[in-house]
Amino acid sequence: MIALHDRVGNVYAKEDSLLLEISSQLFSDFHDHYPFDFGILLMNLSRDMARTIREISNTLVTKETTKHQ
Repeated sequence: MIALHDRVGNVYAKEDSLLLEISSQLFSDFHDHYPFDFGILLMNLSRDMARTIREISNTLVTKETTKHQ
């Protein structure tokens, strides 16, 4: 939703889970009615994405370094 394209891939839960689907309209309404809370949510989502990107980057660097040794 944040990237404005469909999600690619599949995810499987390791344990019983609850899936919450949020429509684009509800996401927009949340922004309109609760802008502060929306900002906090996006900040936390952004941090999580940044940490994931960092982990991927570190893995790629480690693999590339190992490959050239």
